[in-house]
Amino acid sequence: MRRHGPNAFWTMRASTLSFLGALAVLSTACGDDDATADTDAGTNDASIDGGGSDAGGNGDAGDPDGCIAVRATTWTLEGLDDVSIGYLARLVPEVDGDVYDLSIQFYRYETEYVGTFDVSTGPDSNHESCAHCVQAWHGTDRSRGFFVTEGTLELTSDPFEMRLAGSLTGARLIEVTIEGPTLMSVPVPDGRCLVVEDVEFDRTFAPEGWTCATESWHDGETCDCGCGPIDPDCYEDLPIEGCFPGEVCVGVPNQEILRIDGACKEACDRATGDACDVGVCSFGPNNVDVCVSELEDWDPEADVGETCAEGAGFCAIDEGGFVRGVCDIHDRNDRECKPTCDEDTDCDVAAFERCYTITAGWPPEGFCSPRYPLDWTCSGDRYEDGTYCDCACGVFDPDCYDETRAVRGCGDDETCVDGSACEPIPANDTCAAAIPLTPGTPVTGNTLGALPQYAAATPCVTSEQRGPDVVYSIALTAGQTLTVTATPSEHNLALSLRGPGAASVCDATSSCIAGVDARERAMAETLTHTATTAGTYYVIVDSFWSGEYGEFTLNATVTP
Repeated sequence: MRRHGPNAFWTMRASTLSFLGALAVLSTACGDDDATADTDAGTNDASIDGGGSDAGGNGDAGDPDGCIAVRATTWTLEGLDDVSIGYLARLVPEVDGDVYDLSIQFYRYETEYVGTFDVSTGPDSNHESCAHCVQAWHGTDRSRGFFVTEGTLELTSDPFEMRLAGSLTGARLIEVTIEGPTLMSVPVPDGRCLVVEDVEFDRTFAPEGWTCATESWHDGETCDCGCGPIDPDCYEDLPIEGCFPGEVCVGVPNQEILRIDGACKEACDRATGDACDVGVCSFGPNNVDVCVSELEDWDPEADVGETCAEGAGFCAIDEGGFVRGVCDIHDRNDRECKPTCDEDTDCDVAAFERCYTITAGWPPEGFCSPRYPLDWTCSGDRYEDGTYCDCACGVFDPDCYDETRAVRGCGDDETCVDGSACEPIPANDTCAAAIPLTPGTPVTGNTLGALPQYAAATPCVTSEQRGPDVVYSIALTAGQTLTVTATPSEHNLALSLRGPGAASVCDATSSCIAGVDARERAMAETLTHTATTAGTYYVIVDSFWSGEYGEFTLNATVTP
């Protein structure tokens, strides 16, 4: 019982890059385009030798490598989403007549974001894997630019909190193109390079819609309420600005623009019985209870276990006007009135319940709900049990993210696809079981259910092929040229060639002699190779990640 599971990070990263590229126009328009503007470090243009360079990188800037010397001016917010945040600074002077912006982009990985980082080594040394990315772009073009090859980035605050504080020193960037599905930065042969003057920065940014002073956003001093988006300081025990005495600031969903705004609400206390003058007492942020005064926000009739009225958010109101239940329009969305909770132990753990926390709006506490999804068909104790990848249980089991966990629910000749369905393993899943190809006779195949047997296809292609793969074989004599074209139905596939020899030749990484992964989803890939040695060769139909699989047509020709 085997499996392959989903991995959508590169798709999200590509979408993020496109999204931030579109925002760059707006960001730079809001920045300081004057080449004489002061930077955060207080430097000026007099220290820059702006000699240009040609395509060979022969700039006259006083740099030993002939790099173009530039400096960063005023910083602006490039954009942010759920996986990244970026900051831009216009570079002066222009680079060979083109305007470039220095970009420091951060992607969410399991790593640190406060500290000192050598951005020339490890994951940060290439665009496809960097968590602290130092680069330079021309306008919204994210297919070609400059990427760091030397430099130290020091951060004294978390950049995801919309504050860029620290320094960039010793930065040298080389010209690159951004290629392939993983957005790899590839050096341009004889390309140009930039040296960036050391710069210090310390600037706080506010989100779109913030109406108070920018410096008051998340300043760590006061909770500023009524300024549009809720101030993160309102989730801390800090003085409140903008509310009357006896009120607290809570996050209220703004349905028109899909954000959480800060609003003043009368405080109450369910624990001590301090009731509301108007409305009912429900929970608010940081275990501070607040009064809900809009009648449509609660159902005065529904008790725990009953169905709430359409649109109601609270239920199980006791005689004192205190909320004891929440209408489930968040987890299972079945509108059942479920008891409030602060932590899992407040719920019926024996019935596999947990405290479902409402984090996207107010209230930020939660209610007791089964810890398995609504469409889960297996026993509740099997969902995310930390032991098995339970397949074919209706929905994806998070345990299937861990490839070391045994699969439960599939047969010996099946694999678990995307953690939710058992599929038969194709007959030609290995080189030992390869299906022979007849030149000129197309065959159809499918990588659905196949295992990722042959991932190490480099240097035949630019990235390892970690997706499910199937194998075909063909006999060649010395001097014959093999051309193989694979046309997928809708997914993105790749081809690689191994051999010649017995099936065991596929086990050797070095046996990859040709490969191609140049086209996109639903586009054909063609591999060509001229044999220097007679023997059996193995054509592997693969993909770069586990979520790319499906039907394809394969056609091979041999000449002469």
